[in-house]
Amino acid sequence: GRSGGSGAQRRWLAEIRALFCQHPRLALLGGKRGFKPHPSAARFMSKPLKSFGYGWWKKMRRLPTKPIQHHDPALGLPFTFVAAVNMGPLVVRRAAFLAVGMFHEATSCVGEPGIQFDAEIGLRLWEHGWQVGLYESGFRLGYEDGNDFGGEGTHGGVQWKIREANDKFNQRLMWDMYGGKRLQAIGSRVSKANRGLEARPSTNTY
Repeated sequence: GRSGGSGAQRRWLAEIRALFCQHPRLALLGGKRGFKPHPSAARFMSKPLKSFGYGWWKKMRRLPTKPIQHHDPALGLPFTFVAAVNMGPLVVRRAAFLAVGMFHEATSCVGEPGIQFDAEIGLRLWEHGWQVGLYESGFRLGYEDGNDFGGEGTHGGVQWKIREANDKFNQRLMWDMYGGKRLQAIGSRVSKANRGLEARPSTNTY
């Protein structure tokens, strides 16, 4: 759930709406973590996204992060453009989501973990001229207080083996789709978009 009092709970939807209005090409907005892609094939295949993320200002064993590095100058909100965002929360501009074909169904079979499906659609949106952003939603995670995961979910038993297999498959899938110069081009678009923001890291903790 959203951290803070009832005022914070009332504000989060207004903040999202304001960011989408302020940035007409913003198609996907994440409220958890965002990433930069690795530019080389070897690094990408071992970990498609940089080993750190932006967003959750709390360092955890499995999910080390850095604070969001920019603010929207008009809204005063911590916000940055990124190549890809982590599932959830995610908010998507419906027209863009439909225009690019929605989530890639090849990332998993029905009922299996679709690991990296969130990263794939972020890269695809950039290639189609849209933008992906990250802001501080303030939502709290079940594993933020020392226990990395509140329950096993896809991180235990048979589901873990399926997740790992799908992860490796999807790393290859994304590299085949976006690798090399295409990833570099996406990175350049992200950097260009961030030049329009205020370079001021967030100091919030939650």
